[in-house]
Amino acid sequence: MKIRLLILAILLSLSMASSAWARLGETESAVIARYGKPLLKVHRTCGDEESFSANGFSITVTLINGISVGELYRIAPGQKFTDELTTELLGANCQGYSWEELPKTEIPKNIYSPIRQMWRRPNFSTAVLTATSFEFKSIYLIDAQEAAANQKTAAPSTQGF
Repeated sequence: MKIRLLILAILLSLSMASSAWARLGETESAVIARYGKPLLKVHRTCGDEESFSANGFSITVTLINGISVGELYRIAPGQKFTDELTTELLGANCQGYSWEELPKTEIPKNIYSPIRQMWRRPNFSTAVLTATSFEFKSIYLIDAQEAAANQKTAAPSTQGF
């Protein structure tokens, strides 16, 4: 009986630990159930962003058609992403795929907040770890951002003044 209770306790703690983080592919309602009401909502051309504060992190989730396509975790000043936390977040955002770490030679250089590590999935989704943030982008967000960047912006007009 004690062994069954121990196994049940372990399984329960594992399920709770794995549910601490929102995941790529989750619905907006699942994200809200996990983190609570968003602190801020912003509409952008490449998706809607909702910001949360949970588990000692500032979290921004990007949604397209109500589905999470981007997860950005910012850690508090003075804290760092441990190997254990990195592994946990990669697992939570894998969507059944495996992440392949890119060699240091393939990581973009000369950008603000230098990239410490970078991963890619077979479908070209990415995970980027810096000193203070860990960002996951599904291929859907990457495609939406590229499409938004390629749109011609309208020239300013005084029509209607």
